[in-house]
Amino acid sequence: TGMARLGTPWETSEQTIASWLASSDQIIKEGIYSHFANSDISHELNNTQLERFINQTKPHSRSIKHLANSDGVSNIQNSHFDLVRIGLNAYQNSFTLTAPIRKLQFAKKGTAVGYGSTYITDEDCYVGVVGIGYADGISTQYSNKGFVTINQQNYPIIGKICMDMFMIKLPASTSVSTADKAIIISPDDEPGMTASEMASITDQNPREIMTRFSKRIKRIITT
Repeated sequence: TGMARLGTPWETSEQTIASWLASSDQIIKEGIYSHFANSDISHELNNTQLERFINQTKPHSRSIKHLANSDGVSNIQNSHFDLVRIGLNAYQNSFTLTAPIRKLQFAKKGTAVGYGSTYITDEDCYVGVVGIGYADGISTQYSNKGFVTINQQNYPIIGKICMDMFMIKLPASTSVSTADKAIIISPDDEPGMTASEMASITDQNPREIMTRFSKRIKRIITT
């Protein structure tokens, strides 16, 4: 309907669907779907895709139909049909990524932090070492950008992201200890950066962030 990726062009879909329905009875013909190309923004092709999908699937009332991805669910009316495909939204509303505080080290004003000495402390402070790095999926693009949340307070990332850790700045009077955990990503309704906010800092796609985490990260699923 306007993505030019998988499937068949909408102009020839009638013949394709007819051929598919008439093919081997060993294949269960369950549904028909398409995918929005611009559902995250207001774009004229959204309505065009929706109209094409409605017109081309109208003769097939028994087939399960789905078109809306996460942004389509929120942004495009009348696009829900029988099913919706929420990907990022499901993670964004329930996903939390934490890491331990490995070490706290006092640093005087003028102390260089990390590889390349890209950050110099502008006051006496503590440098906290967070036990997660680019080998776990934390992009080096967050070097000297963004923050983590500890006990409801935000602390900036300083210096370059390392393979297994990165550093944060804490005040000289901090109450943070190595018994605490740093929140890297949090759901929309909790303190901390969401995946979308994290992505916006470095102009990334939040889906890249959510698919980048390595097997080294322990997964805990709750219901």
